Amino acid sequence: MKRRYPIIKKIPLAVRRRRIVVSRLLAGTLMVSSLILATQWILTRPNYLIKKVVIEGIKSISGQEMRSLVSDKLDGSYLGIIPRSSIIFYPREKIAGVLGDYFRSLESAAIYIGRDKSLVISVEERTPQFIWCRETGSVPAEQCFFMDRGGYIFDEAGGESLESYIRFDGFINGIDNPIGRFYISSERFADISSFLGELARIGLHPKNFLVNDSGEYVINLKSDTYLLVSNDADFEDVLSNINSVRNDPDLKKLFIEDILPFEYIDLRLNKKIYYKLRT
Repeated sequence: MKRRYPIIKKIPLAVRRRRIVVSRLLAGTLMVSSLILATQWILTRPNYLIKKVVIEGIKSISGQEMRSLVSDKLDGSYLGIIPRSSIIFYPREKIAGVLGDYFRSLESAAIYIGRDKSLVISVEERTPQFIWCRETGSVPAEQCFFMDRGGYIFDEAGGESLESYIRFDGFINGIDNPIGRFYISSERFADISSFLGELARIGLHPKNFLVNDSGEYVINLKSDTYLLVSNDADFEDVLSNINSVRNDPDLKKLFIEDILPFEYIDLRLNKKIYYKLRT
């Protein structure tokens, strides 16, 4: 009796290739899923999570408000996998952005993870250098705001004497809320600030700076003399012209204890200087 052998059907090449691809896809999916689960398990361990939020350097800003804003940004997770409070993947840029938008008096913030797994936010607040004021048409008659050294308006001024600050007026009137705006471009404001400092250095202490309706600069001095300057003036030339007036022998005779005897000095034309003496 002949021995029978089972018939082995040959699997088509296309089917075999398809099975290999499916097997590899399943293996890859299993590997990726395992990796995600392992990563999630590791990143949710206490050693990899932010334990607390520490605020450093605040003066007038509310630490409680800042901590609350930061905690909101640390809540939840990315795609339901990686916690936002991870010491590795916490949303640093978003935290910096929301703090800058909410606290206009915030000049800078360094954000980093401390040794004890705390999120440290070391801040520097803007320092008031000038004030900008506007008429309100109601009570009180005017409203003033603090500006920093770059001409950035960051907070309402109140509760203290403002006489020690140089006052700026005009230019951005008609804006409901000027906080978060610059009085003028930061580059030009730096020139203006330097010019005002030079005036004070030579004894002509500025009291008020105004951009009038024509866009020209009007600087009122504490001696009650005011200077007219064009808005595109080179301040070095303006200072040179002021010194030429102060050092004029005939005019110097009219000075009383170095106080300018002028009602105004018109410096809008570089080659010519006009002035009006007090009567």
